[in-house]
Amino acid sequence: MMKDIFLSICVMTYNRFKTLSETIDSLEANNLPNDVEIVISDNASTDATETIVSMLKKKHSSLSIRYYKNDINYGFDGNFARSIERSAGKYTWMFSDDDIMPEGVFNYVYEILKKNDYNLLYLAHYSFRENTDYRKIYKQFWPKQNHLFNDGMKFFNMAGLGFISTLVYNTELAKKEISKISFKYDNAHVELGIRICKFYNGNYLFIGEKSIAARMPVKWGRGRFMQWAYIDTGRLYQDAADQGLISQRYVRKVKSSWALKSIPLFIINSSKDGFLSELIPLKKRLIENYNRPSYRIIINLSFLLASSSFFICLYKPVYSIILKKRIG
Repeated sequence: MMKDIFLSICVMTYNRFKTLSETIDSLEANNLPNDVEIVISDNASTDATETIVSMLKKKHSSLSIRYYKNDINYGFDGNFARSIERSAGKYTWMFSDDDIMPEGVFNYVYEILKKNDYNLLYLAHYSFRENTDYRKIYKQFWPKQNHLFNDGMKFFNMAGLGFISTLVYNTELAKKEISKISFKYDNAHVELGIRICKFYNGNYLFIGEKSIAARMPVKWGRGRFMQWAYIDTGRLYQDAADQGLISQRYVRKVKSSWALKSIPLFIINSSKDGFLSELIPLKKRLIENYNRPSYRIIINLSFLLASSSFFICLYKPVYSIILKKRIG
């Protein structure tokens, strides 16, 4: 482990030099201490990322930035594993190349880490719409309250660990477990978190009093998101339960919540935005993973309603009212 590095902020990137620049700017605005480094793992970008990083190093000369460009694209999981391997700090804070660290958040977390030892931290987050001020909250996730756990699995059951930019790992534990993940589901950050929660006693902290700002792109792949969030993540959880890493009860609870609420809303909202065609090829695969009769009925009904132009016309003004109340 590199001497005097307390925390490594590991930023994973691929072909997003514009948002990467904003991410690094937000880290610099948090006045990072001298024992903190930024480690950029570039997954073989073909855009101007390497040039932009060189410019960022000059622009933010006070920051300790290490940059690595992979020889090939190793996928999300492969780049994640390399980020963990490259970390030199006692703690590793994973960060996406399009999210923002609001001012004051880093110092809050840093002071917590300095006062006690933790196996894993998970922060709250909120979304903001691309091309808007990141401080304008689109949707807040998680309650604004901290929770300390001594039981890793209770921590996991509460947090879920799905959003990468809010994860702070104990680096020693992360490096011990990273080689044991499956590399199958583009969810290495969740798999690693599950293994740490399952096998290591210690402190686990959910931080709700501070939030990371998650960019919500104007254009994003609905089909790709459905595959990752509701199909692959569901399979990951089921595999973990079959291996005894998490409970079958937890998987049933999550799948029920997704099938009865999250997935129907996602399908209908995707249709509202004109992207239903991206989801239709995944319908069979989705039903195979949510194969209870009640789940199949709800999912089929959601696709049926989403295909109705009359229903979508009625839904749009209702959604607009809800949105206005949400973001003011």
